[in-house]
Amino acid sequence: MSSQKEAEKNCISQTPIDILRVPQGDKNILPGTFYNCSLKEIILPEGLESIFDYAFYHNDFTSIILPSTVKRIYEEAFGFCTKLIEVLLPDTLEYLSEKAFGSSKNITKINIPAKIKFFGGFSHFENLRNLIIPDNLEYKFTTNDLIKFLGCQALPIAARKRLKELGYNGDF
Repeated sequence: MSSQKEAEKNCISQTPIDILRVPQGDKNILPGTFYNCSLKEIILPEGLESIFDYAFYHNDFTSIILPSTVKRIYEEAFGFCTKLIEVLLPDTLEYLSEKAFGSSKNITKINIPAKIKFFGGFSHFENLRNLIIPDNLEYKFTTNDLIKFLGCQALPIAARKRLKELGYNGDF
């Protein structure tokens, strides 16, 4: 298991890392820190608050559970993670960039966080079949939210209906 500093060195030298454990006390994962590192598993600590642009771009893990303290996920933070299939976002997440998971098209299961204030959406999640929408969702869809789920053809009718009930007027 590698620490964040060891992993950064391994990424530079292109040494594969199976498991990354980000140390307790780290509040941010900086832009591009683990860009193209072939990570198979990441363990993130409670206390982590922000995951910046391209932090885990192009890696090999299949699932991610984010700690309840994460409040912000920025542009392409988990972009092009083509093996990623399951994501559990904390209900306390407040900001999710519209391309936080860009080109991670194999995601089949993800949730909308209950407390989200800025929701970029999950457009072009071609394999999304399990969208968890909390009953206490605070986000209100507007007429500008037309592409939040564009290209999500595998999304079940029940999820589409629930999104429409919540005010989503875009295409799937």
